[in-house]
Amino acid sequence: MALVDLCGELDDSVLAAEAPTANALALHDAVLGLAIGCGGWLIHEIQTSGGDIAPSGQTMETLAASLELLKVMHRSQHAPFAANEVDAARERIFHASA
Repeated sequence: MALVDLCGELDDSVLAAEAPTANALALHDAVLGLAIGCGGWLIHEIQTSGGDIAPSGQTMETLAASLELLKVMHRSQHAPFAANEVDAARERIFHASA
């Protein structure tokens, strides 16, 4: 979940910039893309192996919600997606604004 937190901080810094640089947007795209890929693979592996993730304090639902949030954050900068939609998705997924 540390990678999700890192992505959230990166997303916040890009959102806070008046005009994000091309480098900042490229980094955002790369890091969030990596996190999305890793999250998808992790969920697949857990489902395939039938592994018990309860000791980690996570559930399949929290992993899926985190993956969805990463996708929303990515789309917020790399596809047409209004900022209020990001906030609405965070509220819906985590019942709290970031």
